[in-house]
Amino acid sequence: MAGHGDPGCNSAADDSERDPSGARCDNGLDDDGDTLVDFPNDSGCSGPLDDNEDVPPCANGLDDDGDGRTDFITNSNLSDPGCTDAKDDSERGAPPNAPVCDNGLDDDGDGAADYPGDKGCTGPSDASE
Repeated sequence: MAGHGDPGCNSAADDSERDPSGARCDNGLDDDGDTLVDFPNDSGCSGPLDDNEDVPPCANGLDDDGDGRTDFITNSNLSDPGCTDAKDDSERGAPPNAPVCDNGLDDDGDGAADYPGDKGCTGPSDASE
């Protein structure tokens, strides 16, 4: 109801609680172009106050780091080794625990980093560039 602090309502006759000037996950728009609009329909939204509709790299169905593995997959050896869970914002492993061939660094100084870019890496879990 208007006047009671709900930013999505601008009058008692307003039939939507969406706030067009509010967070991206509650503004009634498809801000990221995936044809899904706002929470709970857009999988990139964790809630109506979330201001980012983008799906995290570890849940977007893409091989973002080029290592041949895609996303976090529960109980699977096919899961990208750089993803600790589906909300992880990078498929790269985090140093110092990530394999050197999937940590985003040029560990051997040859100008190439990680699999498949560094020819010294046989795969993302390889421990030597």
